Amino acid sequence: MYKAYPKRWVYSWGKAKKTFEGAEREVKSGHKTGTTCVVPIRWALKMMGLNPDGFWGYKGSFKGYDADLKKKLKIYRKTGPVGYTIKQAVDKGLLKPGDIIAFKGRTHTVAYSGIGYKVYEGGSAALRSKLKNGILLDYSKVLTYRSRKISCVLRWK
Repeated sequence: MYKAYPKRWVYSWGKAKKTFEGAEREVKSGHKTGTTCVVPIRWALKMMGLNPDGFWGYKGSFKGYDADLKKKLKIYRKTGPVGYTIKQAVDKGLLKPGDIIAFKGRTHTVAYSGIGYKVYEGGSAALRSKLKNGILLDYSKVLTYRSRKISCVLRWK
């Protein structure tokens, strides 16, 4: 979607749609739409039958996840991949496909793909990226995040 309509995506909190489906409808209708890092994650949660409303990452943690999500997710705040970069965590075997990751000192959220150091990213790095994979980015190469430490992970039970 980002590749098909690159000029219609605007990195913006205020005009971001709640789900990727909403943003997709706007773009296909010829309108510009906002995107944030959490849009692909909300879309995935909705596809799994979960309520993504209010879910987002904030300063290295997660906000707005309801009781249904809490039942299905384990939270890592001090163990597992916490304290490592994406590359370090992958090399140590500490990340699993589908892990939702927040970074120390940042309001940013990605999901680990299970493919090398690649994450699903819907924020400004996806829009600026010259990489061919659209929103699937190799975080060992993205300057802003290659040395950024993981501060919190949500993992499916």
